[in-house]
Amino acid sequence: MDKKIFNAVKGKIRKAVEDFSMFRREDKILVALSGGKDSLLLAYFLKQLGYSPDGLFIDLGIGNFSALSRDVVEEFSRRYGIRLHREESTAWTGFSIDRISGQYADSVCSVCGSVKRKIFNNFALKNGYDVLLTGHNMDDEARFLLSNNRKWNWAYLKKSYPVLGAKEGFIKRAKPLVYVRESQMLRAVKYIDVKPVEDPCPYSRDGNQKKYDKIFDAADDGFPDFLNDYYLNFLRNYSFLSGYADETILKKCSICGDWTTSDVCKVCRVGQGNWRKKIDNTDGDVI
Repeated sequence: MDKKIFNAVKGKIRKAVEDFSMFRREDKILVALSGGKDSLLLAYFLKQLGYSPDGLFIDLGIGNFSALSRDVVEEFSRRYGIRLHREESTAWTGFSIDRISGQYADSVCSVCGSVKRKIFNNFALKNGYDVLLTGHNMDDEARFLLSNNRKWNWAYLKKSYPVLGAKEGFIKRAKPLVYVRESQMLRAVKYIDVKPVEDPCPYSRDGNQKKYDKIFDAADDGFPDFLNDYYLNFLRNYSFLSGYADETILKKCSICGDWTTSDVCKVCRVGQGNWRKKIDNTDGDVI
């Protein structure tokens, strides 16, 4: 691997772990592995830094895409000595993404995200992990921040932080790639001995992502490193959100027992086939 990009990414991951007290050497670490470049590189560099993370791959039942992703993750895990767990969404929810895709065509990505959060969180808790890591890089986080900043969604702005602590029913979550730009990830992935899944999910609708990318590209042209400044200065001034009182009321889903914001959580309602309201990220979803 090119030493310059290797040391840059490795150093930024180390700094993020230290700056936000994400985890300790003795912690039991679980990485959400999708087969994409970010999650694979995260696990790879954690090994380079001397950690021993386990991986969890969720087969969402998305035809050939899930099969290809599984093969990539399995090959990666074998090559780099990562203990891999495999779970199927049908075993946890009773349905695959393919099965519900027709009924919830306009909201399939939202449903899929809820399914993944549910399984990753519950698997980590059930198996005694201390922290769950995801491969969100700085560009991902800046997009999420801007989408909520645009609407001044205080609840989600407060969650726009690299670490969310554990609480009843929820594992501690962290994002060690928050100092790493997308461009650096694209350069670095060329040097690991596994090719990640490059084709997008057949259900992916990234219209908003592309719009935010265009905004940041234009801003970076006029103000070099605009995205870096925007996101990093948010982190430096995050304390201004300390006065915001989260009034979200959580209750246990009457079907699965997970903590949620409604009597029945999103995943269980989808499984029952009785979702009649527009699906979004706040309607009965786990936090």
